[in-house]
Amino acid sequence: MNEKVSEAVGPNYRYFLGWRHAAFGANIIVLWGTASLIIAAFKDALPLVWIIPLLACPIGLLLWIADKRTRQIYRKLVKAGKDLEPGGIGPYSELERISIPRNVNWFCPDEEGRCKLISQSTVLTLFFLRSSVVLFLLYIYLKFVMLAT
Repeated sequence: MNEKVSEAVGPNYRYFLGWRHAAFGANIIVLWGTASLIIAAFKDALPLVWIIPLLACPIGLLLWIADKRTRQIYRKLVKAGKDLEPGGIGPYSELERISIPRNVNWFCPDEEGRCKLISQSTVLTLFFLRSSVVLFLLYIYLKFVMLAT
């Protein structure tokens, strides 16, 4: 096993895992900030309140795109770490074993009881995309329903 290569996998793995956590946290901050600004705008700038969710809604989509790329790198690093472990024993081998293979059916568990619907990547995708959709629907409501009356 090449020690230099194996020393590089761990810090890179943690770095890209940190990016996934940062994207999740950033989306929470965007949602919180949007709610806070909308509440403030109801008091001070009611005719312009619809602009806030309109400007915020693409951020979840952009974070999802960034996470899709980070997810690919993250998975490659897990595989590289597993390949460097002697005899398939170690933390990367365990991560590879609990990861969900591409051929697993989405709705039915495989022979080991894993289901693709229950994965970190699926949850992050739903969170990012749903937040964008909800903010867009809020924009439509504020612009065309609430302020139109």
